[in-house]
Amino acid sequence: MNTTLMLTSDGFSFHTMELKYFPTMTEYHLRKNYLYDLARKKHKNFMYPISCNNQETHCCKRFKKQGTNLYFSVTEGPHATIKAVVNPRKLIDPDSSYLGIFPSNEDSVSEFADAFTDIMRKIGLPDFGESWSATRVDLCVNLDCGEGNTARELNRLAHKALTPEKYIRTAYTSDSLTPEKLKEKNKHYLCFENGSAALVIYDKTYQMTEEGLVTQFEELPNGIIRVELQLGRKFIRKFMDKNGIQREDPDTEKFEDLEALFNELIRQSPNLILSYLQKAVPCGTHYKLSRLKYLLDKLPFHAETVEQMQYLVQQSHTCDTLNDAIRKTKKKFKLSEKEVKSLIKRFRDSDISPIPLSGNFVLDSLPSLTSLLKQLAMEGCTEIDL
Repeated sequence: MNTTLMLTSDGFSFHTMELKYFPTMTEYHLRKNYLYDLARKKHKNFMYPISCNNQETHCCKRFKKQGTNLYFSVTEGPHATIKAVVNPRKLIDPDSSYLGIFPSNEDSVSEFADAFTDIMRKIGLPDFGESWSATRVDLCVNLDCGEGNTARELNRLAHKALTPEKYIRTAYTSDSLTPEKLKEKNKHYLCFENGSAALVIYDKTYQMTEEGLVTQFEELPNGIIRVELQLGRKFIRKFMDKNGIQREDPDTEKFEDLEALFNELIRQSPNLILSYLQKAVPCGTHYKLSRLKYLLDKLPFHAETVEQMQYLVQQSHTCDTLNDAIRKTKKKFKLSEKEVKSLIKRFRDSDISPIPLSGNFVLDSLPSLTSLLKQLAMEGCTEIDL
């Protein structure tokens, strides 16, 4: 059976961002009250209070169809914040699918900036690039796995992946989901966090279906794996400094060049996503267990090293994660941290993944998710036939 994998048409880019503006308390109340008055007059009920970290917070969904929600908050001090959570693709094209991501070109960034300015002017908030700070940007890429269960297998393999050093593996949480639904959700969702960024891998087709995001007459592909790199404020500040992008300076009243920031993030998105992804899912090829053991026996390593590698793949087959398999291997052979790293490097240098394919998977081998995206990130590569 032949399987073709490809990037969706937008390639590597971003799909969600969070911008914040810090108004005076007077301006905060003025804008908030204006929107409440407007909501009452129009009977739209698009402005309402929400519970959020024991602080005063109000949500405005007047521009939901344009992919933009606003949140008005007051913290101790008091300090006021207006946060815009934006899907830029929906902002410039409200009829677009939630599957797509932001087009990766400078014209689209300029178009987005104009559209954001238009809706902010309607409610008296600053234009794009004036007083707004980028506090989160989600870089992402969609891998269309075609028919069959390739997406499901890549998702399963990713869940068995290694939790990188200084990262934690976090589960999806939601007060609105039952424990059963939450358990099912986490079978399709994986997240590694390190404080300044989070790497998220999930089944986009499943997520859109479950959350009712499928637009009318839209036919979803059988399996889409989305890899998302969620960049927080700490990362963004360092990125702007490193790339010479002006960020807010209260003393000189200079503001962030958001257009330059987003254009540079788009340009570097393949390298940024892959640099984080390969820490958890190294390059290499997955094989079924019997084939994997056969290949290991053929490697030009010392017999003791091969024995350790054989044991590790057997444990990887049965353990929930590669971390668990490594711990068992380390204990059995009394390995030091340095020896464990050397063992993992043997797999990497041999272009072999220590995580076996499931026995009922239709293919006998499958490049890792990182290997696939790395190949597709190459100029001129649009699809891979397996």
